[in-house]
Amino acid sequence: MASAHFLLMDRGGNRRAFPDGSATAKALNYSLKRWAALTRYLDDGSLPADNNWVENQIRPIAMTCS
Repeated sequence: MASAHFLLMDRGGNRRAFPDGSATAKALNYSLKRWAALTRYLDDGSLPADNNWVENQIRPIAMTCS
């Protein structure tokens, strides 16, 4: 993951390839700002990589609210 992080950073050159206002630049900036949180599950194997369980638990509630 460190190499992926490096490639996304300005040092890697990829970020500069996209204009500042573009959707791709915004997505890269979003992921870089939240890198620690996005990769936390790699440090702790008990953490899920997604929130599918929570989504499945709240779906019945959300479906009755509409």
